[in-house]
Amino acid sequence: MPIDIADPRALIKVSRTSKSAGATAAPKRSTATELVTALRLTDRDRIDGRRILVYDDVCITGSQLDADAGLLIDEGGAVYVEGVAQARVHDFRGSGPHELAF
Repeated sequence: MPIDIADPRALIKVSRTSKSAGATAAPKRSTATELVTALRLTDRDRIDGRRILVYDDVCITGSQLDADAGLLIDEGGAVYVEGVAQARVHDFRGSGPHELAF
């Protein structure tokens, strides 16, 4: 199956959200909630009925990947979304990593 890396990206951020770098788990989840309103699909036809791979550089709570996956499935019509992260970090200041919900 070919990988779609065309511009513009199928999912883009159209407005700013609070910074989550260095935050504990609870603020990271709050930022992910903000993220849902800041994301837009550029072309639903590129997503509808497809299996999607979402990449994140660092995953702590999984909240941002969940936000992406939710939008891709609910509004984009994706049949499956898999999240991949370069690094998985335990948040020793918060409640720690959680199982991703997608």
